Amino acid sequence: MHSMVDICSLNDKYNNVAGEDIIRSILAEAKKPIATSKFGPNAESFIKLLSKLSPTLPIIWIDVVFDNQAFRENMHSLRQRYQLNVITLCASLDEINKYESGKIPPYDSPAFSVFQKTLKVQPFERFLAEYRPDYWLTDIRQNESDARRELNIFDLKGTGTVKVAPFARDTSLKHTQYRQATKHFNDVCKPSLNLECGLHGL
Repeated sequence: MHSMVDICSLNDKYNNVAGEDIIRSILAEAKKPIATSKFGPNAESFIKLLSKLSPTLPIIWIDVVFDNQAFRENMHSLRQRYQLNVITLCASLDEINKYESGKIPPYDSPAFSVFQKTLKVQPFERFLAEYRPDYWLTDIRQNESDARRELNIFDLKGTGTVKVAPFARDTSLKHTQYRQATKHFNDVCKPSLNLECGLHGL
């Protein structure tokens, strides 16, 4: 079990280390690592690297249901191309039925945070509590939004899982643009690139 002191030490130790080398180090010591991906338009570079370094690594995809087909199509395409071990999470049917198409609350309303938590955050929280991974790899980066400007490479979650953003500061892994334009990906939990979907506020 890691402590916040360990996390500070890890951030200092890996401050100037390349993202790929961070992943290699984590995978070498991890017992139950996972990764998450939204399978958006910039996902392929990270996914390809993970498949090379750990072909059987569980990659968690949260199906929000109300997102458009572009995410689902990209997930299926990349899963087939790289033979990924994708685990799909989803809210219960009762929870989904609370939000019929056209009834999603506006982003600036208090009800929207409940919507995010119900459809995106809670399915992942339930998974973390049951699976109890020791490391969680993600491709979020400091330069993606104002909210992520102070992002650290390592962060400790309440479940004891260490969240790792290996490319938080390292820009060497360039995004490979997906065949569809970014505008075709409509993330209902994150209506603007400068906003958060809720998952990384855990």
